[in-house]
Amino acid sequence: MRACRRSFPGISENLHAWLVDHAVRRPPIIPPNFRKLFERVRRSTGIESWTRDEGRHTALTYHYAVSGLKATTAAWAGNSPQILDSKYRGLATEEDARRYWSITPDSIASTPVVDFPAASAS
Repeated sequence: MRACRRSFPGISENLHAWLVDHAVRRPPIIPPNFRKLFERVRRSTGIESWTRDEGRHTALTYHYAVSGLKATTAAWAGNSPQILDSKYRGLATEEDARRYWSITPDSIASTPVVDFPAASAS
């Protein structure tokens, strides 16, 4: 049985950049009908399934890969070091993790991204 623990990991620099960008532009963080739009985009890109924990698993995988600090990442996740090793160790390279944690609004400004309203029209 999983123990109920609170975890206050702080925020990453790139999350801070996204929140500042949002505060300036003030678009909705989650657009109306997000789940329906997300499912349409997911299917159109060939992603077969997506659980509600995919974002968490991704962040933990990349946090462990870039830091290499088992105890710190386990505390950040609210998991034991054993769970961290069994689920997240070795799934990403440090280089991939650094690229992941460097994604900011400025870094993708010239990158085509999915426009949810446009995706919903198709």
